[in-house]
Parts: sequence; structure tokens; C-alpha cells
Amino acid sequence: MTEPWMFEPDGGAQTIGIGELMAKAGLLSALDLTEALEIAKGNGQPIGGVLVMSGFVTAEQLKAAQVVQEQVKTGQITLDKAIRSLRASNM
Repeated sequence: MTEPWMFEPDGGAQTIGIGELMAKAGLLSALDLTEALEIAKGNGQPIGGVLVMSGFVTAEQLKAAQVVQEQVKTGQITLDKAIRSLRASNM
């Protein structure tokens, strides 16, 4: 039996790229994501760093997205809950 303070996985684990997650949450536009992906591919930098350095998102927004991305990956929360959480935290 699980202790009340412990989480139980909410569905199966999924994967989603950090940029796609942030775009789905409305933190950046599809155009901004496309531009950042091109820059990242061109110079070999991680997409998250490019998003912050380009001013598309803040470091705090990136960190929040990384946290929920990991939670989705491990099945702690669903992708839908991750998107809603990011939207709510940036209102």
C-alpha cells in the first residue's frame, strides 16, 4: 500500500521534446520554436539554452518545463496535466 504522501503514476510514461512541450503550453510560438531548433541544430547547442539565450523563454520557464517533462517521462503525470500546469504557472 502506498503512503498518502507518495505519488502513484498517472498513466503510462510518454516522451515529448522540451520545445514542443513549451509550445503546446503557449510559452512560445511555433515560429519561435522552429527558429530555435534551426539555431540549435546549426551550432550543436541544447534547445533549452537556445530558447533562453534567444529570449523566447526565461530560465525559470525552462526549469519548470524540464521538471514537468521529467514527470511525464517517468509517468508521474500525464502530458495533458503537464501542459495545464505550465500554462497555469505562467499566467
